[in-house]
Parts: sequence; C-alpha cells; structure tokens
Amino acid sequence: MSRGALRCGAAFGLLTSPHRSRTDLRTISDRFDLTSRLALVTGASRGIGQALAVGLAEAGADIVATARSESGLTKTADAIAEKGRRCHPIACDLTAAGAVTTLFKTLADRSLSPTILINNAGME
Repeated sequence: MSRGALRCGAAFGLLTSPHRSRTDLRTISDRFDLTSRLALVTGASRGIGQALAVGLAEAGADIVATARSESGLTKTADAIAEKGRRCHPIACDLTAAGAVTTLFKTLADRSLSPTILINNAGME
C-alpha cells in the first residue's frame, strides 16, 4: 500500500491500529449518512457536479440539480433515481443577471429548502 493510500485511509479512520478492535471498522458511507437532507448542486449536468450529486444521493440525500443543460440534468436525474433518491432538476444559467434570485424563488415556490450547498457551476 502506498504512503498516500495510508494517509488517506488514516484520515478517514479506515485503518486498524493495535488499539482499535476490528469490529470498529466502518466505511466512509457508514459515517456519512445524509438521509432526509436536501442538497443543492450547481453545475450538476456533467463532470464533477454530476459525480457530487450522485454521490450525495448514494449517501441518502435528495438533490436539487441545476445547470444550463436540460439534457444533462435529465441524465443526472436518472442516475439519482437509480440510487433511490429524488432529484429536482432546474435548468438555469447562473452567470445571467438575476438568475440566483430566480433560482431561490423557484425553490421557495416548490417548497424546497436545501440544507447542503455544492457551488460547482463554472463561471467564465
């Protein structure tokens, strides 16, 4: 095992030590339960944003996915549904003036109150 893998495993408490019993080993998903949480992920139609949205869904969160691409959001929503979680896709261009205000009005109109924000939208 490489030194980097050892450091990473130690950071997440995944390695054993002489002072810890084997029954105390838990995976990161055991420690990272987001059941009943709602996450807002910007830039969620592809790449890192899509991976983060799906990963949060795997951990139990429902997702509000935003991006410029409606077709990309559909793919993200399908991947989240496969994990058994709900996705609320909202197509919007956050670089446009007033887009953030419009997004939050849409969230309020749909009675969605995210408790997690992943601000991943790329800005040019």
